[in-house]
Amino acid sequence: KKALTATIVRRYQQATEKEKTQILNEFVATTGYNRSYARRILNQARSRDFRFRQRKKRVVVNRRYNKEIVGTLAKLWTIENFICSKRLKPFLPELMAVLKRDGVLKISAETEKKLETISAATIDRILAPVKSRL
Repeated sequence: KKALTATIVRRYQQATEKEKTQILNEFVATTGYNRSYARRILNQARSRDFRFRQRKKRVVVNRRYNKEIVGTLAKLWTIENFICSKRLKPFLPELMAVLKRDGVLKISAETEKKLETISAATIDRILAPVKSRL
């Protein structure tokens, strides 16, 4: 269908309105596309070259929660005897304060701030790989 589109696009661009109607009718009959979709493809295909496969651009996601946060959260979850995230979330600030005071937990202020503001759903997403290993 892409090869057919590539050959028809050149004809379609240079055609008059009556010729465009005929070309569009042939294209719809050949490809089985809806007429409005086929017209849109032919009009948008002007800027694309169908001879080469277009690669998708990779999107770089800026992760908010790094490995330090994941490791700390897994440790806190283990200390709290694997409770669910909805029950763990309210205790995180107090738990971190107690563990830091006793010297069990050593984390940066930035990590502590992020863990205090993390949601229960995010805790579940972050701990999913850890839970699957257990």
